Amino acid sequence: MNKLIYISLIIYFCSFSILVFPENYNTIDDSTMQSKKIERNNLFFFEIGGNGLFLSLNYERYISDNLSIRVGWGNDIFKGSYIPLLINYNFEQPWELGIGIVSYNFPLGHRTDKIFASKSSGVLITSNAGFKKKFDWFLLKISVTPLYNPDGSVFQLFGGLSVGISF
Repeated sequence: MNKLIYISLIIYFCSFSILVFPENYNTIDDSTMQSKKIERNNLFFFEIGGNGLFLSLNYERYISDNLSIRVGWGNDIFKGSYIPLLINYNFEQPWELGIGIVSYNFPLGHRTDKIFASKSSGVLITSNAGFKKKFDWFLLKISVTPLYNPDGSVFQLFGGLSVGISF
């Protein structure tokens, strides 16, 4: 009987001390903290080939978890400039699909490529399908970028490689 009384008193006083002085019995902070994912909604990258056609500098901003808007400026050795504007959707990391336009301008005349329809300026319809992976702050993209010129009904397939940063 004495054992039962002693055990009951020990349980009573232990539970009383936990209820009255709970700050002494907190768990370690690390055991209850969950890892927080750092949101990096901005991308800044260089692209070789792709929607900028030769070499382009691009900025991309995520407006939701999977949807982003991209704008860029490209230039080539033939003194032409290109401005790609796209909307991209990431199905599941790392795959992406996008659609948009590329305006081009050749101030010194026109290029003879069929895709430009012998014009010095115009707009091309483009899309983007590829692999996009963010490694913490580093970005790597490999994509297939078809271009279509509605003026001459010409279709041409390009590819691009991009490296950049996410912040």
